[in-house]
Formats: sequence, C-alpha cells, structure tokens
Amino acid sequence: MNRLSNLQARIATAFVIGPLAIAAAWLHHGTWVALIAVAVVAGGREWARMMVPHAALLLTLRLGAGLAAAAVVASLFGVPWGLGVLLAAVALAWLPWPAAGEAGPALVGPLAWGLLYLGPSAVALVWLHAQPGIGLTLVIWVLVVVWTTDIGAYASGRSIGGPRLWPAVSPRKTWAGFVGGLVLGSLGGLAVRRLAVGDLSPSVVAVAVAVSLASQAGDLLESGIKRRHGVKDTGGLLPGHGGVLDRLDGLFVAAPVFAMIHAMAGDDLRWQ
Repeated sequence: MNRLSNLQARIATAFVIGPLAIAAAWLHHGTWVALIAVAVVAGGREWARMMVPHAALLLTLRLGAGLAAAAVVASLFGVPWGLGVLLAAVALAWLPWPAAGEAGPALVGPLAWGLLYLGPSAVALVWLHAQPGIGLTLVIWVLVVVWTTDIGAYASGRSIGGPRLWPAVSPRKTWAGFVGGLVLGSLGGLAVRRLAVGDLSPSVVAVAVAVSLASQAGDLLESGIKRRHGVKDTGGLLPGHGGVLDRLDGLFVAAPVFAMIHAMAGDDLRWQ
C-alpha cells in the first residue's frame, strides 16, 4: 500500500470508528462501558497472540476477564474499586496455572504486564465518561486529541521526512511527524474545547499538548514492544491501522494521563 492510500485508509478507518465510539458514549453509560470492555478484551487477545502464541487462548481468557471486570467494577462502584480489581488480577497472575501445564510459568509475566498495559486506560475512560454533565465532552475531547495526533504525525512524517525520532524503537518515525502530531493533536483538542465550551483557556492548551505527547509516547511504547517480539502489526482488523492495539496504542497512555490531570485540576479547567 503506497503512502497516500495508507493515509486514506487511516483517515477512513478513523471516520468509521470515531462515530461508533461517540455514538456509544452518547447513548448511555452502559453502552460506553460495554464498548470499552469489548475493546480491551480484543486488545487482550492480540496481546496474548503476540506474547505467547502457543498458549494465546488461555492467556486471552484470563486477561480479558481481568480487564473487563476492572472496567465494569469501575463503572458500578468507582475508580478505586476498579483499580483494586485490576491490581488484584495482577496479583493473581502470579498464582500457579495448573491448567496451563508446562506453559504456566511463561504466562505469568505477559498476563501481569498485559493487565497493567491495558487496564488503566479502560478504568480512565469509564471514569471520564461518568463525570456528571461533562463526561461525553471529556471522552470526545481525549479521543479527538489522540486521533488528530495520529493523523498529523503520520501525514507530516510521510510528507516531510527528515531525521528519525528514535530509530532503535521505531525506525520510520521522524521528528517532523512528532511535531506535526503535536500541532494537529493540540489543535484538535482546542477545536473540541471551542465547540463544547466556547472558550480557549490557556490551561487547556497546556493539557492538549500534554495529552498529545502522551499519545505519541503510547505509540512509541507499542512500537518498542512489537519490535522486541518481531511483530509488524498486532492484527488485521482495521484497514490502515492493523489491530486494536495498533489503533489504540496512543489512547492507552493518553487516557490515564488526561484522567489524572482532570482529577487534579478539578473545576479549574471549566468544562461547562
């Protein structure tokens, strides 16, 4: 696939997934939680296939159960309980795996790290959506920042090229892509803020930059993981993006970062 058609596929996929995600968030909190649960279970399956192909099903079942439980409990009883379930699942990962036979010890690390990699974003997205009166705005805001960061980084990196950002981790990512993603991601966040609230608070500019940086950090993190395991794409579900992990890598870091910023800032960011 050439550069233009690849970019077109990425944009087209975003325009399909975006409205579906926003519709789920708009319809009902339960619909949103269900979407998050499905996404993290699908991501868990890709994680399992990448880490331990010989025992992917068993790892997927345990990983998916822990992730879905954390998201649902966070929705019903709050973030502390959701994080508690997540940490409990991490602790349980170290227990013996009788059903796995000799493969059991090899599954411990991938399960624990998979929970820690995927779980915080699920809890963060559930918590953000549950914020009274502003949940939908917060969710749309972080999604738009992540999506526009990804498109900006890809488009500017491919069209401008130039020095590589971190060749040892991701040989194709460039400084031009990094700056382009940061600029477009920040503008995307400001556009949503303007439409939803009607102002362009300087503090939100800083938050948009921070979340865009976090999104690119998530992209680099997943690139490093895939490079270590010799994987190009985690799956083929999404044209132009690969798998669920390929599409949501930035969100895995950006969502928890935004949730922490929002929790610390409280009403200072004035989202309504």
